[in-house]
Amino acid sequence: MVDIRKEFPRRYLTAADLGDERLTVQIVDAEVFTFKPGDPPALMLTVRSRGEPAKQVRCNQTNRNALSAAWGFNTDGWMDRQIELSVVSTQMGPGIRMQAISDDKDTAAAPAAPPGVVPPAAKQPHRSRIEDDEVPF
Repeated sequence: MVDIRKEFPRRYLTAADLGDERLTVQIVDAEVFTFKPGDPPALMLTVRSRGEPAKQVRCNQTNRNALSAAWGFNTDGWMDRQIELSVVSTQMGPGIRMQAISDDKDTAAAPAAPPGVVPPAAKQPHRSRIEDDEVPF
């Protein structure tokens, strides 16, 4: 018998590939990619697990926020970092959640946020309009 997964390996890593497992991978590349003309651009990470060929995984907004909070907004700072992949339930079906894993590079200061962008950790809790003492006019 022929194992089609080995004979015809896929380029992309999907939630189905992970199943119930958590997988630790290393980021080896990041690129902006457009699947079809007219589609919005997507951030694709090329990741590698020990002993396995590199695969690409789409990095959605939630995952981009998590990784940029850990390592900054420039993907150059994400290279050679480790992330943990797991499957989560989303509105669109099973999806991949990425979690930054600390490593030796984390001792360096993360790049500062661009002007006007508040890092997630620094955001203040939401206050309703009734509690707000400021008048908007």
